[in-house]
Amino acid sequence: MRHAGGRVALDPNVRPEAAGPEVVARIRSVALVADVLLPAEGELEALGLSGDSAPLVCTTLGPRGARVQLDGASELVAAPEANEIDPTGAGDTFAAAFAVATLNGAEPVEAARAAAIVAASAVEHLGGMEAPVRRPRQG
Repeated sequence: MRHAGGRVALDPNVRPEAAGPEVVARIRSVALVADVLLPAEGELEALGLSGDSAPLVCTTLGPRGARVQLDGASELVAAPEANEIDPTGAGDTFAAAFAVATLNGAEPVEAARAAAIVAASAVEHLGGMEAPVRRPRQG
């Protein structure tokens, strides 16, 4: 992929209750070659990594926003106000919006601002994990 000009971005999505030592080691090995890391707060520590483990690290901080770390500098990006109903998928939404923004030419801090807006909008709706599932009618 790199030979074709691609970059590696990783949202580690470490879940301590589901991630044994082998899983953590595999996620860590990908993180170490990533160009962009998009961890939630605490995930780098769970992997034994730091904020300078990749050229660009954008850590999501929930309703506090995100921290962008690039070239030894760190900048906080505030999250817009949101009427949080369900935070399920907010990190995934942030990561996707960040990727789209950077692919469209946004600088990392600008991409984080755009992603924070999209993620704030996402938490204002019931997510897939909590939404009621209706059974099809029988008969």
